[in-house]
Amino acid sequence: MSEAAPRMGVVHLWGVAGVVWLLTSAILRLWPNVIGPVRAGQLSTAELFMVAGSVIAFSYAEGYRGFHRAFSPRLAARALHLSRRGLIDKLLAPLFLMGLIGGTKGRLLRSWILVGGIVLLVAGVSRLGLVWRAIVDAGVIAGLSVGTASILIWWTRAFAGRPITVDPELSGAVPPPEEPPAAA
Repeated sequence: MSEAAPRMGVVHLWGVAGVVWLLTSAILRLWPNVIGPVRAGQLSTAELFMVAGSVIAFSYAEGYRGFHRAFSPRLAARALHLSRRGLIDKLLAPLFLMGLIGGTKGRLLRSWILVGGIVLLVAGVSRLGLVWRAIVDAGVIAGLSVGTASILIWWTRAFAGRPITVDPELSGAVPPPEEPPAAA
């Protein structure tokens, strides 16, 4: 860790581990929907190409644009403020880091609308036939995998002392990010 790196505590680990666990558990739940039809030979060559296209499209749109360019840097910026937040934000650190609590009205609205949209999409995709569900779920797995890696990259950057210039969109007075430890 560099001299200017903020201190990482249990609350930071809890927050990021909680978010990573949510994403990883979704990946693991979707995996059988993809691997089963592929192993059983239920997908034609054209459908396998659609799986590949879905993986590429979701990796870019969800993984890179959604996570790496927006969600993950904001999560890292919010993590830098976590130790100075109240008890509720600390106890619910994964929700705080995802912008579902402790944010500006605009951040809360956007975050909860996104969650609602995801729930509706999940409900819709679950009604698709086996082949189409495999195609979509393969892309979602790819996007969530890129997103999970992105979260870990941005979080590591933040706690290595690299500046995170994204607005954390916090409610109330925004305290400065954690100060580096004083030189002895």
